[in-house]
Amino acid sequence: MQILNMTLKSYQSARLDARRLPNFAEKKSIKDVRKAATKLLQALQGAQLLDRGAPYADIDGVQVLVAWTTNCAKALEASSPSGFPVLGLPDLLRILDQRCGQLLDCPPANSIARKRNDISKETARAFLRHLDTHFREQLDREMLANLARIATAVFPMSDAWTEDEVRRVLRDSTFKKTKGAA
Repeated sequence: MQILNMTLKSYQSARLDARRLPNFAEKKSIKDVRKAATKLLQALQGAQLLDRGAPYADIDGVQVLVAWTTNCAKALEASSPSGFPVLGLPDLLRILDQRCGQLLDCPPANSIARKRNDISKETARAFLRHLDTHFREQLDREMLANLARIATAVFPMSDAWTEDEVRRVLRDSTFKKTKGAA
């Protein structure tokens, strides 16, 4: 059952990896988000009318006061008799800006290089990398023959996967190069 669970998780992760944007488009998207967050933060700093009060929001069953500006958030935290948590939009935008910077400086761990020439092969390669990672973490060993058999069953291609092909995919893997970098 454990192998089946690892296989399912690896398949799901591989499909998500293969459908991600190409690297250059992903970086552009992150830069666009960062630029929009910065622009919104600047607009909020000049919006004095938003300093007066904050609406309640229900976030997963928790009542939260949403403060549009830093001044409003500070005033609500200091004087809120209700004890509701205060969520400051400017703080969230700063956190978003920092996270975007981190993603641009260092791509996520276990990210794959997507070539976009053959999605099914890329998905199969990502699947092998994910499943190998699960095997190493949970079973504490390399299992190339089993990886080849499972990949052949999950991704029926013209030829069955061999141990040498699996070894080549794992050798070229960016997983090992970026593992733990986040």
